[in-house]
Amino acid sequence: MEEKLREYAHLIVSVGLNLQKGQTLILSSPVECAPFARLCVSAAYDLGAGEVVLNWTDDCITRERFLRAQDAAFEMPRPWRRAFFTDYAGLSAHRCGGPRNAAGRIARAARRRAAHLVRRARDL
Repeated sequence: MEEKLREYAHLIVSVGLNLQKGQTLILSSPVECAPFARLCVSAAYDLGAGEVVLNWTDDCITRERFLRAQDAAFEMPRPWRRAFFTDYAGLSAHRCGGPRNAAGRIARAARRRAAHLVRRARDL
């Protein structure tokens, strides 16, 4: 099974992303998938990636944020988050995992948070 996962990781990076020697890869992955993310990182470096940057997510922590963070936390993307993706986009980095547009992701998250608050208000 491990060998098949290794082959699949190589297929994703080489064919799916067409990663070229020297290019940067931004890999977004939930922490639960760390073993497979490691295989993808290894495949990328095997293909000559200049750098592989991991963008870890944790669904439990994200859920807590949506349930408990102050509303102001959802109003604007954080400058460091926007700069992270903008800087790497300027380097023509490949991105694997998650939505392609960080601002769109944050906007969708804000809409989900608003919908959740409306549902909670109805239940009161």
